[in-house]
Amino acid sequence: TRPTNSGPPPPNPLLETAFEAAFRLLYTGDDSGIQDSSKNLRVLWTRALLSSLGKIDDDVAFELLPSKTRWLVGGSFGPILEKVFPEVVGKLDWIA
Repeated sequence: TRPTNSGPPPPNPLLETAFEAAFRLLYTGDDSGIQDSSKNLRVLWTRALLSSLGKIDDDVAFELLPSKTRWLVGGSFGPILEKVFPEVVGKLDWIA
C-alpha cells in the first residue's frame, strides 16, 4: 500500500482525457488561452479547488485563474464535484 501524499497516483487514461477536455473548455474565450505550461495550469486549478474545499490554504491560486471560469472552483461547484466525483478530488488530493 502506498503511503498518503507520496506522490501522484498512477495515471488513469479516462481521467487524463477528461482533464484535457475540461482544461480546453476552461480557457475557451480567455485571451491568454492554454498556451502556458498545461501542467502548471493543472496545478493552479487543483490548488484553487482544494482551497475552496478547505483542504489547503491558498488564496492566490483562485485569483490567477481566468475570470470567466474561476467561479467553477469558487462557489458551490467544488463541493458538488467532491460529492459527485469523490475519486477525482481524491486523485487531486495528493497535491495538498
